[in-house]
Amino acid sequence: MDDSVCKGNMKQVMESKGKEKQPLLNICGVCDYPASDVFHYGAIVCFSCRAFFRRSIKGQAHYRLCIFKTNNCIGTKKNKRKCKKCRLEKCLEVGMKPEKIDRVKNKKNNSEVKVVMDSIFQGIDISDLAEECIFEESNKLDEKNLSTPLPTSPGVKLTLEEEFKIHELMVRKENLDDDIFQLYMKVASFQSFKNYLMSICHGQFEQGGRWNCFENYEQDVLYNVRNLEGIPILSSTSMFDGFANLSENMMFEMLEFTLPLRTMVIRAQISENQEKKFFLDQHAAAGILTKSLDAAYNKVFPNNRFAVISTDPLGAFSKFTSPWATRQNEEKFFIDTLKAIGGTLKDDIKLGTLYSVLVCSTPGPNLSEQTKNSPELISAQSTLTLLLFRYLKEKLQDSKLANDTTNQLLKLMGDLHICRDIHLLRRIQ
Repeated sequence: MDDSVCKGNMKQVMESKGKEKQPLLNICGVCDYPASDVFHYGAIVCFSCRAFFRRSIKGQAHYRLCIFKTNNCIGTKKNKRKCKKCRLEKCLEVGMKPEKIDRVKNKKNNSEVKVVMDSIFQGIDISDLAEECIFEESNKLDEKNLSTPLPTSPGVKLTLEEEFKIHELMVRKENLDDDIFQLYMKVASFQSFKNYLMSICHGQFEQGGRWNCFENYEQDVLYNVRNLEGIPILSSTSMFDGFANLSENMMFEMLEFTLPLRTMVIRAQISENQEKKFFLDQHAAAGILTKSLDAAYNKVFPNNRFAVISTDPLGAFSKFTSPWATRQNEEKFFIDTLKAIGGTLKDDIKLGTLYSVLVCSTPGPNLSEQTKNSPELISAQSTLTLLLFRYLKEKLQDSKLANDTTNQLLKLMGDLHICRDIHLLRRIQ
């Protein structure tokens, strides 16, 4: 889908706002969501399932695992996005035909496009449209060599496809962060989270105690990530470009390596936003106030968003209260790295999303050769690096500064890998 098509679609969207909308009277054969009366690739389905089917077939995705281990878990709006294996099988079962994808594309059926675009304003999330535009654009990017030096083209403003891609990544990162929070809740228990919030309220940190929260369970989560059931983290991970076609073992290998990195970036962002007065505002500014975190907080303090003040996860009485590493210079390197990351990302949620996804898509030097040399992961890293640069270029309105900031963040990612080893392997016992 080229720029003219996407822009044309968006024009139709804007023009349709003033028109009376027709109700969606049909039901999606895959997820029971409201659908139009248009056949998508051979079946009546919602636009979201249409986009998922197209993306899966065009990307030749092979989903090996049912996250609920039933091989028949699709059927409701609640879980339709969770298990890609069963969702794709359901698409085929209701009559969607892979061979119709290119045929439909070549017809350029404008009436179908109009129905699809109108349906966005009848309750379908605009991220569904993003899936269609971004899939075509990412195919183009994958064919290019995006290695350094970064491009310095005169165009500054992000394209429509790039805007959609960033929006899509924000949604997917939020789902991943939500699953990470649920992982910790499963290992640590809700009571530990409640104790954590109450200890902030009571000022117990100042009495010499350590954080009574998830940081004491990091090793347990890391060592048991393959065995924990009921948390669909594999599915939320596989939603990112580069992960869909990885084997289950490669995906677990990436998860075990990147989970500590993700938690360190979260610490950096929370620490940078500690000037926010309250806990929830601090986490929202850092872009990590997920639905599960918000719900758990409200269970402790119903309807009181101002009960808990902000905190510094790198400050006194945290797990990083000196001395904690075997060498003082390594402690300094660790704190300086996280402070630099937080200082660069600040409260920019889009920038934080792009960087976090790039971190989670980059294998470490000690991972298997198969994982490190995965063409899908290499392509995803290149695409994300370009998008990161393009976003900074528009934000800063300075190509050289955007280039320097991008390279700084890439260097910090290498430093972050070192910090992971310091945190996990070189702590004082």
